[in-house]
Amino acid sequence: MPSSDRLTPDGRTQTVGTGRQHPHSRLSGCQGAGLDPHSCQEDFLSLVEGGQVVDTPLIEGAKDEALKRIRDPADWPALALVLQLECAIGTEDQDFFGTGVATWTTATVEGYFEN
Repeated sequence: MPSSDRLTPDGRTQTVGTGRQHPHSRLSGCQGAGLDPHSCQEDFLSLVEGGQVVDTPLIEGAKDEALKRIRDPADWPALALVLQLECAIGTEDQDFFGTGVATWTTATVEGYFEN
């Protein structure tokens, strides 16, 4: 897997795709959950590789509306994107519940696929 540099939310640069655990990664809980950290990291990186960077102008138009709806102001960019795309959001973050957008939790998705 080729490596590439990415900017983290706190402004640091991190190299991903090297097969090494990044020290600032949130994947450290894998071992505590009885999961193989390497497999967790590979799965996480495959999700990151499928992601797309969204330019701020795309969501700026929904910023005020998102800030009115969300409890945690730090979450406004995600809600603004959902509002602009008119789509649902998959999250366990309860700050998104009651914002007027469809919210899918892990349990909701599991229930959907069980039926």
